[in-house]
Amino acid sequence: MPSGSSGATKISPGSIPLWNGGKNVVIVRAFGGMGKTSLVATWMAELAMKNWRGAERVFDWTFYSQGTSDQRVASADSFIAAALTAFGDPDPTKGSPWDRGARLAGLVGKTRCLLVLEGLEPLQYPPGTMGEKIKDPGIEALLKGLCAHNAGLCVVTTRERVPDIQQYYDRTVDDIELLALTDLAGAALLHHHGARRAGSHEIRPDDQELQAASREVRGHGLTLQLLGQYLRLAEEGDIRKRDTVRLADADREYQNDATRPYGHAFKTMEAYEKWFLREGAQGRRQLAVLRLLGLFDRPASKGCLEALRRKPVITRLTESLVGLAPRDWTIVTRRLEEIDLLAVQADGTSTPIPCCGNISVSACARRSPRRGARRTVGSTNTSARPRKKAMSPPSKISNRSTKPWPTAARRGCRGRRVSRSTKPASCAARNTTHGTSSERGLQSWALRLASSRPSGATSHPRSRKPTKPGC
Repeated sequence: MPSGSSGATKISPGSIPLWNGGKNVVIVRAFGGMGKTSLVATWMAELAMKNWRGAERVFDWTFYSQGTSDQRVASADSFIAAALTAFGDPDPTKGSPWDRGARLAGLVGKTRCLLVLEGLEPLQYPPGTMGEKIKDPGIEALLKGLCAHNAGLCVVTTRERVPDIQQYYDRTVDDIELLALTDLAGAALLHHHGARRAGSHEIRPDDQELQAASREVRGHGLTLQLLGQYLRLAEEGDIRKRDTVRLADADREYQNDATRPYGHAFKTMEAYEKWFLREGAQGRRQLAVLRLLGLFDRPASKGCLEALRRKPVITRLTESLVGLAPRDWTIVTRRLEEIDLLAVQADGTSTPIPCCGNISVSACARRSPRRGARRTVGSTNTSARPRKKAMSPPSKISNRSTKPWPTAARRGCRGRRVSRSTKPASCAARNTTHGTSSERGLQSWALRLASSRPSGATSHPRSRKPTKPGC
């Protein structure tokens, strides 16, 4: 997202304070697809290039590894244990969840530490009788402790308010709400992603037709990114051909509270689906990969994807992928990376892009929006990308290791977590394991899912799917 265009309030990465700003905690809050993760990722990329502006340690965690289904019981235990270990606690398992969270607040708050917690909403109650309160006592104790005393800064992204710390708002807590993009900012985003013509004429980023298109989708950043990319790929970047996406049908087709904010994004992905089908065998394979990823409420491990590509064929899902040679699989996934619909990590884990945490736009499979009546990656955003590598001081990060940051920021997801200390800390093991039993369970679940669908049926974003194993 172009700098300064994060919303109608002109929020930019510079809006997030660092040291000596009088703030201990900053909440970045917005609907899915509005640019929370992109904003924070851009800000962190800038800090990384400035050697973290004197931070003694940087610790970044995403809770999307918990998954995005409503039925899943979210817990912060793995985060608390990993963070206590990294910050030198002698017994990370000692005490109640509240005691461990309070202890972590003391360890974090006494140093100039940048703590980033991405996607807090799996650990919050949905709007209603519980009023978006934090479910996990350890996280509640941590945030309250940091609000009271923090020599560094804690940044939290979420789709909901955090009423547990509301008494600190406007004192030691900033609540930054990202709003819809302005017409001008939305036009610039469309132009940036490939919508650069109106008929046969080249147009500028402030073109009136681009601004009109931004208004049509209510300034939703994710939709504008997808639309710009689609027009570049399928319509030679011609903004006047956006009617092929049938955006006007979105308001009629997506009327309930859970899907209404994302109807335009769903319609854009439907246009991608039709485009893939027109591209022959290779396009059908690319579409099959996105549909396969639509089975997951988190990034899909290499092992899980391999399990799903084994025989027997899952009807209407893996016909074009079973028996595919590794070289051909790589060609398919690299093409999806090139067109910004997929990110493949070094360990083979695949994440659909944009992974906004709200919509997994692998929704060529038309998966349900998250959290029912609330709103709901997803990319492709979104889904923990559990970054559990050993942490090393930023001073030892080479240019090569920091290059992924701007790319991750552009795509709306961050790349890695680091810790800086005079005594480099090592992080705990991954909080999500993908063993062979999980892979077998996933393939069994997918077979049941495929066999339960009537011929020609397609899952719909307003429907529920069977609970799947935590792969």
